[in-house]
Amino acid sequence: MVLDRATRLLGERLEAQGKRLYYEVFKRYDLDAVDGVTSYETVARELRISIDDVKNYLTRSREEFRNAVRSILCESVGGPEDLSREWDALFGGV
Repeated sequence: MVLDRATRLLGERLEAQGKRLYYEVFKRYDLDAVDGVTSYETVARELRISIDDVKNYLTRSREEFRNAVRSILCESVGGPEDLSREWDALFGGV
């Protein structure tokens, strides 16, 4: 549920910033990849942007996604230690 909420929040935040294409890159590369595999080239070709744009948009989108997850977790945990435990549970200590 947290990751679903974070994904929606990411879309809303990027849309509000006028960066809908960033979300689309994130969605296609990180969420919609068949068997978890896609390529920068495929996403770039589908969206008619450069491979460098794909890489840059992914970097920014992933940062925003982490921020969205963190803000959602902060709503439900008691403090930094709880946040750290929840984060590790979701991402395996990444």
